Amino acid sequence: MNPTQGRISQTTERLSLALAGVVVIAIGFFAYASNRAFRVSVEQADSTHQVVDTTNALLSALKDAETGQRGFLLTGEDRYLEPYRQAIAQIPPELEKLTDIGAQPNRLEQKQRVDRLRPLVKSKLDELSETIDLRRSQGPDAALAVVRTDRGKAVMDQIRDGCAEIEAASYAFAEQQTVSARANAERTAFIAVGGSAGIFVLLALATLTIEKGTRRRQELIAALEDRESRLRNSSDWLRTTLSSIGDAVITTDGEGRITLLNDVAQSVTGWRQEDAAGKPLEKVFVICNEDTGEGVENPVSKVLREGRVVGLANHTVLVAKDGRRVPIDDCAAPIRAGSGKIDGVVLVFRDITGRKESEEAALRGIAELRISNAALMRANEDLNRFTFAASHDLQEPLRMITSYSQLLVKGYRGELGGEAGKCIEFITEGTRRMRELLADLLDYTRVAAEDEQPIEAVDLNRVFKKTLDACKGPIDETGATVTSDRLPTIQARESHFLQLFQNLISNSLKYRSERTPHVHVSAEKENGGVRIAFKDNGIGIAPEYHDQIFGVFKRLHGKTIPGTGIGLAICQRVVHRYGGEIWVESKVNEGAAFYFTIPGAQKGATAHEG
Repeated sequence: MNPTQGRISQTTERLSLALAGVVVIAIGFFAYASNRAFRVSVEQADSTHQVVDTTNALLSALKDAETGQRGFLLTGEDRYLEPYRQAIAQIPPELEKLTDIGAQPNRLEQKQRVDRLRPLVKSKLDELSETIDLRRSQGPDAALAVVRTDRGKAVMDQIRDGCAEIEAASYAFAEQQTVSARANAERTAFIAVGGSAGIFVLLALATLTIEKGTRRRQELIAALEDRESRLRNSSDWLRTTLSSIGDAVITTDGEGRITLLNDVAQSVTGWRQEDAAGKPLEKVFVICNEDTGEGVENPVSKVLREGRVVGLANHTVLVAKDGRRVPIDDCAAPIRAGSGKIDGVVLVFRDITGRKESEEAALRGIAELRISNAALMRANEDLNRFTFAASHDLQEPLRMITSYSQLLVKGYRGELGGEAGKCIEFITEGTRRMRELLADLLDYTRVAAEDEQPIEAVDLNRVFKKTLDACKGPIDETGATVTSDRLPTIQARESHFLQLFQNLISNSLKYRSERTPHVHVSAEKENGGVRIAFKDNGIGIAPEYHDQIFGVFKRLHGKTIPGTGIGLAICQRVVHRYGGEIWVESKVNEGAAFYFTIPGAQKGATAHEG
């Protein structure tokens, strides 16, 4: 090789790597800025909730004080002043909360609003105290004369206006922070895409340069050293990748002894890498059944025994080193050498505490029915923010993971073993399933939150026909027969009952037996309302699971039958929204009959007198 050519090649390689490093640093900087803007947006949303809660509490306390005052003015009995005494003790702390919130950085205007509110509150309290003193000293006429001046009402109106101004300013600032966070996220995405393309070009250029130099090398020792260097880089890259992904990762050797815990795995298990290295996996990854507490077979042992990819059953918890019980799901895959021999196992798992908390929160969703109008408005605003985040901010990282997984497969074709490819496929499948879960969760949430569509007369016969059109694919595929009696017209929202009918009919087709599926829909009058039944000849459901299947993410057949485990929960939420009940009557291998009631909702066409 010409020495000059060698120096040019090395200079080109170094320049390419330096430029790639600059691009990586730029991507990291903008990602940090985007993440910081998002945290500020979340903190402002929390601050807004605190402002609204505090202003509501302040107004409520002032109303209680007025109530106690009026009772005393009318009766002269001291016991009526108890609400007044409690309120005047509560009001100063609430004002201090508003003052603390206004004292935050960049909140000078909010502090000034709180400062303007404070003398108004004092004036109101002085007016209340004055009338009480007049009632005691001069009688009811003197006290009521002060009340009739409407001075107290005017001050109270000013206080309400001041509280409304504080809330509006807080909402406006929160919206401003959200817009800023969104702009940062879009800029980061642009930089990431452009930077990735630039890195790809630079790496391609560096690869061409290296290949050109390699072809010119004449000595075998130089070629062997280059190959060893490539292997080391690939191993380091794989280790770095496993340490950087969002899920917890543990790798073992062929005898099940731990070789690596990434940062997430160390956090979940409570073990440090240096303490866990070389230990049998069972010592670090201790798992048991969530309900019974009985031990569960370690998936790595099963992989080493059977030589295939395995996963955990539902309701599995990991017992951390410090005693914490963390609900998880996972997948374990063998690591094979070029000869096909299993050299180790890679275990990927995740903490699903948040998902389980979401399930429990969804089951408590019926409590929207009891909140005040103001709280419902806040819930709708939160839902809108959640819908935006779920459809954009949450799904975008999932798409990015899938894209990079595909780039890994293309860029390292022939260098990665089949097991690594399977792990990448597992990552891709996991992101796809997460997108499905997000979409179904949005549908589940909208059932209780959306009020734009008016209540109207809904002909369930038309809903049934629309459902058949929507389910035409699976009906034709299975050769199913779906029939219906004459159905009633009810007062409802059509979109809700389209969801309900589609989920119940799809459920019957999905859990079909070896017989050709048959589904029949019927209706009966019941206690001034209507009871509707969906009966099928599918595989049926064991009685002990009749209540469980209506929970969010509650599935009885794992991955053998596709689905997210939210369909029946959506059905239950729709029925509960209209004051009805839903249940199933079924036995294994004897089909299933799903019933739901809509009390007092019948109008127009008459249900079948069954």
